[in-house]
Amino acid sequence: MIQSRYLIRLDDACHTMDLAKWEQLETVFKEFGIRPIVGVIPNNRDKDFFLRPALSDSQFWNRIKDWRQAGWDIAMHGYEHILIPTGARSLVNLNARTEFAGLPYGVQEEKIRKGWEIFRAQGIEPKIWIAPAHSFDNETLRALANMTSIRIVSDTFAFGTYGCNGFSFIPQQLWKFVFFKRGTWTICLHPNSMNDKDFDRLYDALAKHHELFISVSDLDMRSRPRSLFEKIIERFWFNKGLIHSISRAKRSILCLFRS
Repeated sequence: MIQSRYLIRLDDACHTMDLAKWEQLETVFKEFGIRPIVGVIPNNRDKDFFLRPALSDSQFWNRIKDWRQAGWDIAMHGYEHILIPTGARSLVNLNARTEFAGLPYGVQEEKIRKGWEIFRAQGIEPKIWIAPAHSFDNETLRALANMTSIRIVSDTFAFGTYGCNGFSFIPQQLWKFVFFKRGTWTICLHPNSMNDKDFDRLYDALAKHHELFISVSDLDMRSRPRSLFEKIIERFWFNKGLIHSISRAKRSILCLFRS
């Protein structure tokens, strides 16, 4: 039987993050050998994340380099994380706010170029893109291809990695610990808003299932296309406007995959 595999993704690392919570995660991940994807906001301006006095540039970026040294995969998480309302269609139909989707190509290119330059100035070249609010479009991908060396995206729904438009996609489908018989699943956590119960659930899940967790280097970045079945499921999985249908569809789908 093919065994399921899991990655953990951490969003919203920034100069004003709740450092104590991130340090708590460092301790847990070190105990269980977890090497997550971590989304770093290069120039945070989102006031929701003004949680602690800002770390100095050297303090913050040295922390990012320490994570990289520990085997964490550094991802570029937008530019400033300032989200605006939008009716534009994203490649992930989840949120009505965006930093990128629907904006003209030139605006998106400038944001990505500036964010990339901040990373490069610190000697870091992220290999992965994470869009704030899961909101990005084909123009975002074009800007990434033109302005950066990033060719991996953490997002969308599928049962495993796939290729599209010159990018490899690592699907990101979950926000809590649910375990299945097969498939590759990414669980997205937001450390800045985690509470004690969230940390307890994390620890319990890793204590029971840590052998199922992998890192990006363990993945086969195949160029296979995403199946029609996966695309159909995605329409239900992420569509908040069909919440009752989603609940029914998820229950049916998860019955096929849950261990």
